[in-house]
Amino acid sequence: MRFKKKPYDGDTRVREGFLWFPKECDNQVRWLEHARWREQYYIGVWISQWVGIKWLDELETKESILN
Repeated sequence: MRFKKKPYDGDTRVREGFLWFPKECDNQVRWLEHARWREQYYIGVWISQWVGIKWLDELETKESILN
């Protein structure tokens, strides 16, 4: 059997991919490019979701990002 760990309020993760649709982080909107960003899990009253909080440079490694 497999169990998935449910995220808690304030958990962070690093995502990367090609942005087909506009995405906003740090009051910047980007689209139609390959990008990397940090997301934080937010638990609200009616919905829980991952929210983009910061755009990351391509040269940064994942180990330096998480520290």
